[in-house]
Amino acid sequence: MVASVWGNGTPQEAFEVPPDSIINEQSGNYLVLISDAHKVVDYIGTGGHTFTLPDTVAAGNGFMLYIRNVGTGALTVAPTGTNTVAGLASISLAVGAVVQVLVKGSDYSILNSNAVNILAANV
Repeated sequence: MVASVWGNGTPQEAFEVPPDSIINEQSGNYLVLISDAHKVVDYIGTGGHTFTLPDTVAAGNGFMLYIRNVGTGALTVAPTGTNTVAGLASISLAVGAVVQVLVKGSDYSILNSNAVNILAANV
């Protein structure tokens, strides 16, 4: 089953990544580094890849980054171990999707996104 993280699938407010952000481009599977905090990690590949978020304890409360899918296929974003993203085991970013994630407690929260392009990969 695939469901929209935002419920009805309608667009939220306009969401833009800060223009002065440092961009880290990746074309395949990528283990997001703690040093990627406050950066934009762009997926530029052709689909079927996964970005794995660091363990929330190691990253610490307040760890935040943007993930953009500017490639040509879906990208899975999955936390390490038993951590979740917005209560889910993983999320899928369609082409054109951008999400801002933040460590809050022992899991990742979604702060902002262009919501219609983020789907629950595991409901």
